[in-house]
Amino acid sequence: MEDKNKIEYNTRNCAICNDVFLERNRDLLLNGDFKICTKCLFEKIYSGGFTDLRKDDVVSLKSELEERLKNGHLNTKKTVNQIIQQQKEQPAPKIKVGRNLNQAVKEKPDETFVSREKEISEIITVLMRKEKGNPLIIGSPGVGKTSLVREMARQINRGDVPRHLSDKIIIEVTAGELISGTTLRGELEERVQNLIDQFLKDERLILFVDEFDQFVNLNDSESTVDVMGMLKPYLSDGRIRMIGVTTEEGYNAQIATDESISRRLQRIRVEEPDYQQTLKIAKEKKLELESFHSVHISDDLIEQVIELTDQFMTNQRQPDKTLDILDESSAFTASSHFVSEDPITAIKEELKEKIEARNVLIKENEFEKAKEKVNEEEELQRKLKSLQNKKVETSKRVVDIDTVQDVITKRTGIPLIRDITNENYSIVDRLKLWVKGQDKAIEESARFIKRAQYKLSDPERPDGVFLFLGPTGVGKTELAKAIAEELYGSKLIRFDMSEFSEEASVTKLVGASPGYLGYDEGARLIDELRVEPHSVVLLDEIEKAHPNVLNIFLQAFEDGIITDNKGNTIDVKNALFIMTSNAGVDRLMRKPVGFSSQASTLKTSEDVLKSTIDDQTFTPEFLNRIDVRVVFNHLNNDVMYEIVSGLVDQLKDRFAHRGYTLTVDDCVLHKISKDSFDVYSGARGVKRQVERLTDVALNAIGERSVNSFHIKLSEDNEIFCEAH
Repeated sequence: MEDKNKIEYNTRNCAICNDVFLERNRDLLLNGDFKICTKCLFEKIYSGGFTDLRKDDVVSLKSELEERLKNGHLNTKKTVNQIIQQQKEQPAPKIKVGRNLNQAVKEKPDETFVSREKEISEIITVLMRKEKGNPLIIGSPGVGKTSLVREMARQINRGDVPRHLSDKIIIEVTAGELISGTTLRGELEERVQNLIDQFLKDERLILFVDEFDQFVNLNDSESTVDVMGMLKPYLSDGRIRMIGVTTEEGYNAQIATDESISRRLQRIRVEEPDYQQTLKIAKEKKLELESFHSVHISDDLIEQVIELTDQFMTNQRQPDKTLDILDESSAFTASSHFVSEDPITAIKEELKEKIEARNVLIKENEFEKAKEKVNEEEELQRKLKSLQNKKVETSKRVVDIDTVQDVITKRTGIPLIRDITNENYSIVDRLKLWVKGQDKAIEESARFIKRAQYKLSDPERPDGVFLFLGPTGVGKTELAKAIAEELYGSKLIRFDMSEFSEEASVTKLVGASPGYLGYDEGARLIDELRVEPHSVVLLDEIEKAHPNVLNIFLQAFEDGIITDNKGNTIDVKNALFIMTSNAGVDRLMRKPVGFSSQASTLKTSEDVLKSTIDDQTFTPEFLNRIDVRVVFNHLNNDVMYEIVSGLVDQLKDRFAHRGYTLTVDDCVLHKISKDSFDVYSGARGVKRQVERLTDVALNAIGERSVNSFHIKLSEDNEIFCEAH
């Protein structure tokens, strides 16, 4: 009789050594399995028969396989992969400091990233090193350094990495998390040691430190031990693996100077992507932005955004600045077309009440009133449908170029939208309202300014570099103010260059040299242009500046950038530089030019001023970077009368603002223009003469109340005032 409790054992020959071994529960085996004995299986594992297995993997596999082989599971490839997957799926350890980046990216499955295969491959290679497997990612802000680490975590989650890294967990730790709350001596060291112990216990953990340059000098103020000093031994021999992220400036300042740290790290440089790479990244990211904001972003718009940000946001890096502008433009479009749910909800509630009232009226046989309710229901249905259609339309709103330009203008202060096609828009006419008697100088300046207005000037140079030449008081500085007011939104950065007559004064513009007092302080030119890149920079009386000060502007006039004392470059391509000079006026005064406006006389004046500039004042390389040299005329009596009239009109407005009426006879205007005319000082004395009219009017008030003033000229040719 057959024993039902008897266990069936089968024998099989090993496919490698041909030895016979027992095989139990044959029915559990899958067809086509590769059958080998336990001895041969272990030899194959130890000899590297399964790629990318480490020593600790082999140890864990051995114990698992011994158990599984007793049950007849001899499928080697399937078994090994099963065990590795189970190890990978083990829950991540609970940590007190930091966050699990693998888990963080899992929670954002829609987050897109165009992977940079070259940089990701370099990170993987460094992490797989036996020792010093610590990549340090270096790059400018905004080029995607942190995104690389997040993509690395995604690839680990997907299993798109070598088996050696397939079970790794990236733990992000910041300097603030380590140091926050540590008030007593030794608390920081204790916290760091606990972190080290946690990483030593679990070899799956990889330390990720953003802003690594701040992490380097992290220490307890009452202790001589720093964080990096505690980590160094473990980073060297591979017991702890770390990914660091920093900028080029941070690396040079904090890391490169300490060889004991830098030698333990493998630098991986991340460059700013070119146009095509940025376009690819933005197109991938646009799906995420469209879904989040419920907008549509066209590919043509993305191309325009990249071009605009490259031209007007040169102090930031791609792709960060393009994605920022797309995100903000989408947010603005979404908010400006927002349709509230409140009106729709209110109409639905009202419609429900109408229906209930209609049903009650029908039950009470009030059919006429019920009919009225039906009409009201139909009207509410039309309103509801209209609002719902409007909401559907807004869900398909499109981000347009005008919105993008408006956002960039708010970010940079550079006006990208200007009605330059309007026939009433005339730069010359508007500037002539400010400056009298200098029509030729205005027209010559406006000709070059118009290039910048139409964005047709050289994009690698400033909007313009002007040199205004002429006697004092003829309107050079006033024209610069007018250009700033009318075309640059009143943004005028003015320097009196007589303050820069010494060589050391260059530090006022770009900062002190290393090792000198004030190195860490700001510099006026750099700071103001960084805040307002779209400005008029007025360098008044440029001939009084030291030659070394002028050399600072050679790079600005040629390449549109200025380098400060720390090596940082400031973009000045959207600024207009205007220099004024009185050089050569003394030679002009010795010539019998007079004050006529004949063409021959003007030509002679121009030749004298320009030849003086060429011969005496500036170097050839400086002069060759100037776009136009504008010569201002001497003023005559007619021009002086126009200037006086304009100033008196301003004075009348001030009186009217205070509730008074001011009348000034024409003969008074002629007297002021004649008395204030001076060939050497130009119109500088006019404003003082006009302001004296205020004193004349106030002297006429006396003890009585008045509300009008009439300024006249007496028979003795004296100015007096009648008050009423």
